[in-house]
Amino acid sequence: MSYYRTGDLRREEEGPAIASIYPIVHTEYLLLSRDLGDKDGDGHQRACLHAVIDVPHWGGLVDVFTVHLSLSERARDRSVREIWSMASNTSVARGVTQILLGDLNAEPQERAMKFFTGDADIEGDTGAFVDAWTAVHPEVCACVACISCPVTFVAFSCDMPYDAMC
Repeated sequence: MSYYRTGDLRREEEGPAIASIYPIVHTEYLLLSRDLGDKDGDGHQRACLHAVIDVPHWGGLVDVFTVHLSLSERARDRSVREIWSMASNTSVARGVTQILLGDLNAEPQERAMKFFTGDADIEGDTGAFVDAWTAVHPEVCACVACISCPVTFVAFSCDMPYDAMC
């Protein structure tokens, strides 16, 4: 991720990473848009990393996306649309499964999180990820404002049943 210091226009890099025991066959990143006028934003340039990983027992290539989203709700709402556009683009997402993970700085009931799972739209768009935590632990996350659910989000989109992946 890149950010600027006050009065200094140099970019400094920080942010997420993807590591794998399996071969990473392709990588790319998306610089997420930012609004320096957003009073709730932190001014950091956020990025979504994407790696295509050859995972043999999953039937081939797996797309892994990771991101550390802004503290600003407005910025998160804008960013999740950009991430979904990237993850759902078949010229970008080449694998049999798409996995999104990272620190989304959002609670499960927030619009950005609900967008990813298709339970809310933002400007007419919606995602179609499955929240892996709630899929495996529905009894823990049955409430709308569940505080015992982890804030870090792991989701996937594929045609394989959950038990085939374990």
